[in-house]
Amino acid sequence: MKMMKTLWVAACLLTMAGALQAGTVSLMVGDNDGYGLGIPDNGNTTWSVGNDWRSAAEQAATDGAQFTDCYSALFPSYGPNPSESGSVLFALAEDLTSATLTIDMGDFQATVGGQVSVTFNGLPQANLLNYDDGYQRTRVRQFVVPGDALALANAANQFVVGLNHAGSGDFVAFDFFQLDGVTGGPTVPVPGAVLLGTLGAGLVGWMRRRSAL
Repeated sequence: MKMMKTLWVAACLLTMAGALQAGTVSLMVGDNDGYGLGIPDNGNTTWSVGNDWRSAAEQAATDGAQFTDCYSALFPSYGPNPSESGSVLFALAEDLTSATLTIDMGDFQATVGGQVSVTFNGLPQANLLNYDDGYQRTRVRQFVVPGDALALANAANQFVVGLNHAGSGDFVAFDFFQLDGVTGGPTVPVPGAVLLGTLGAGLVGWMRRRSAL
């Protein structure tokens, strides 16, 4: 009975070791406040050229939050940012095995105005933002990060969304960017393989003693 209890404890530890090997991470750039106006997801608004609802922190940001909560986010002639290109940065403390990117995007009229181009860690994502949602309309969309981009992000310890408005006349806005991923998890003190060996050895010993009776 004592041996069976020991084997049961070892099996539980093995299960726990496997569970600790995976985790999740959720990182946001921006603040999901409805473009600074409280606009509900997938809603309508009344913004116009030059509108800027950014907080002081967003205006001073360098991680991509400076492109949120303002209209004509990447259009220097009509919006507050001085460049037609920029990056949204997510620092990674652990490698990701899979990830999705969520973007709250507004006023996209790609067919009329031309597309805003996107890269993930330098890799072009063709037609990623090719949407015709319409003037003053917002949409929340989720995109799967492809494996080649994820590998580059892991190597750099940073997932980078590159945005380029050059060649586009589309007046666009963003509320937030969010990266949700699955990680490999922390290193467990006792590897699962060691626990498996211990469990197997204990089971063999118990069976031998049973057969000798």
